[in-house]
Amino acid sequence: MLPGFHLEAGRLVRRYGVARARALFADSISAVRLLESVIAEEAIDCGYARCGAVTLAARRGHLRELERSRRLLRESFEHETTLLALR
Repeated sequence: MLPGFHLEAGRLVRRYGVARARALFADSISAVRLLESVIAEEAIDCGYARCGAVTLAARRGHLRELERSRRLLRESFEHETTLLALR
C-alpha cells in the first residue's frame, strides 16, 4: 500500500487546488500509518512490508514530467522522492 492517488500530483492540484490536494495527500499518508498500526497492534500475520514504487520514463518528455512531479511533491506536499536518470 502506497500513499498518494492514481492521479499524478500536478493533476491532483489542478483538479482540487493546492490546499485540498495537500489535505488529500496527507490523509493518504495517515491511512497507510493507520493500516500499519492496526497490523502491528493486532499482531496480524499478513506479510505486510513497506515498499516503494518505481515509475519509468520511456521518452525524454516523460523524464521532464517526472522531474516536474518530483519538484511539486517536494515543494507542495513535503514528500521526497528520488529521481534516477541514465544519461
